[in-house]
Amino acid sequence: MLVIYGGLFFALFIKIVHIQATGVVNGQVLEARAAALYEKEAVLTAERGKILDRGGSALRRIH
Repeated sequence: MLVIYGGLFFALFIKIVHIQATGVVNGQVLEARAAALYEKEAVLTAERGKILDRGGSALRRIH
C-alpha cells in the first residue's frame, strides 16, 4: 500500500515539476493563456466631480 501511494505521490510531484520547468500543460503555454485571460485594454472616461452647496445644487464656475 505504501508503494502504491508513494508511486502516485512521486508521479504527481514529477508532473508539477515538469509544469513549473516548461510552463506548458496539454500543449498550451500557460503564460499566453494567463495573458489572454487577465489582460484587457479599455479606455475609461472620467467625469469630474461637482461641488454642491447645502441644497444639493452644483456651484457654478466663475472665471
